[in-house]
Amino acid sequence: AGPYSQSVLGIGASLSDAIQSQLVKKEDNELLRPGYFRISLPYFADAATIQYVLKAVLFVADHGWKLLPQYTCDSATAEWRHVHQRRPPRAWLGQVSYASGVMEWSPTAGSPSAPRAPSSGGQAAAEAAAAALYEA
Repeated sequence: AGPYSQSVLGIGASLSDAIQSQLVKKEDNELLRPGYFRISLPYFADAATIQYVLKAVLFVADHGWKLLPQYTCDSATAEWRHVHQRRPPRAWLGQVSYASGVMEWSPTAGSPSAPRAPSSGGQAAAEAAAAALYEA
């Protein structure tokens, strides 16, 4: 993380060095990479829209952990996906090699897949809210 991010997250120099030493090992430990999110609210947004966004953020802050069983994480990329989401594996430039004199690509194994396609947006939101409120 850069200096601003380290300051926001309260990460001192020694912790930053420890995290960096783990990340450079390239041992599928991207989950150790510190992070946060930010939102931008346009000046022209009405009060109802701003309240909607803020309530959504608070909902995730309070109940997001309850949604974890509905997701899977690729530890190599720190990429989270819904267990029912079907997508082809992500391609990375690091998977390309010219060692043999021609371009070769080696896909990452173990990408998440599922037997059914994701629900519609509205239905998925309702399922997530229900799971967060009623699951332990």
